[in-house]
Amino acid sequence: MLAEIKKQGLNLTHLLITHGHWDHMCDGRYFADAGAKVIAHKDDQQLIENIEAYRNRYQSMIPSLSDDDFRSVKVDRWVDDGDVVETCGYKFEIRHVPGHCPGSILFYAADQKIAFTGDAIFKGSVGRTDLPNGDWNQLLTSIRKRIYSLPDDVVLLPGHGGQTSVGVEKQTNPYAKPLAACRPPAPSCRPAAARSPGATSTPCVTTAGPSSIASAWNTASSSGWTTYPRGRCSPSTGRFIATSPETRAC
Repeated sequence: MLAEIKKQGLNLTHLLITHGHWDHMCDGRYFADAGAKVIAHKDDQQLIENIEAYRNRYQSMIPSLSDDDFRSVKVDRWVDDGDVVETCGYKFEIRHVPGHCPGSILFYAADQKIAFTGDAIFKGSVGRTDLPNGDWNQLLTSIRKRIYSLPDDVVLLPGHGGQTSVGVEKQTNPYAKPLAACRPPAPSCRPAAARSPGATSTPCVTTAGPSSIASAWNTASSSGWTTYPRGRCSPSTGRFIATSPETRAC
């Protein structure tokens, strides 16, 4: 790529790192040596400036990685949510979208209606959260609050795969639906055919699953769903009475 930049007579000014995973920064040192100012989020400082420390952990998960995939680069400017980066005639707003990585950020150019999203969201999918410091619920919150809040016609340019748009993902992404689309039908239940031995109330079957499982919309939860692992049906009203709620994302 550096040879092509030189061939085209272009001036390399910045390297914008969306997050600190090896496949998005392992060659950063070459661009920095060529004069690019490196920009990233400080929550990924260890991944970017000390990636060698994570080599064994990553290689145990992805054996095909080589030692050369782990070469750190020094960051010139740490940015945070709301900061602005201007380069090559573009003005990029920084949006912090942690979950796939603690320091995941997107670069949003409002005038051009484009956003470079890294691995936070893909066309019809989202970033994985099983790598070091990934967080599934945090990723969903980032997508819903920091990506889906962009105009629907903004083109999303992910770190892998084809481009998409905010509007398309809000309508079709099966992993990150807007909260309004997550609302399930009201829980209902009916008496089961027989009581469980020693039960003090009638067990039930709910619309969300068999026996003692029900899901209900929880307006106090940013995740949306509340799953009730234990509960019973009221014989008089037919309504589900739950105990020990456990919140999870939809």
